[in-house]
Amino acid sequence: MGLPRAAVVEALDDAARTVTSIDDATALEVPSPMVLPDEAAVLRERRDVLERAVAALPERMRAIVQAVYIDERPVKEIAAELGVSHSAVSQQRAEAIRLLRDALERFAAEEQAEPISRVSVETREAYFARITAMLPRTGRGVTPAASVAL
Repeated sequence: MGLPRAAVVEALDDAARTVTSIDDATALEVPSPMVLPDEAAVLRERRDVLERAVAALPERMRAIVQAVYIDERPVKEIAAELGVSHSAVSQQRAEAIRLLRDALERFAAEEQAEPISRVSVETREAYFARITAMLPRTGRGVTPAASVAL
């Protein structure tokens, strides 16, 4: 007593269609995949800040961020290679992410607000000083994030 597969597929396809009124003005609006120049400039600035921020991380944190997020390696494997516990690698990764968020808030935010973080003020300010030291003197170009092998 079943329905033919073709009839079910046709009914589901028909149910998935939406009917739009001719009077609906939003039906004519099509989002453009093209990035506007202002948006491109903001994205470029954020990427530059992120590259400097990653490069300014302490060497071990930078290596862990590289391994986890760029190389997509499991934390367990990184911990074994470094000779530390899974927890230690996870804590270093979390601390690095907090520092990177703070850097984006400080250097790439529209408004200059003091970051709210669990990172100590001394550690955060030393980190910000390393990022500031990496800023190009001419105002052009960015020091790329260094790739660190574990």
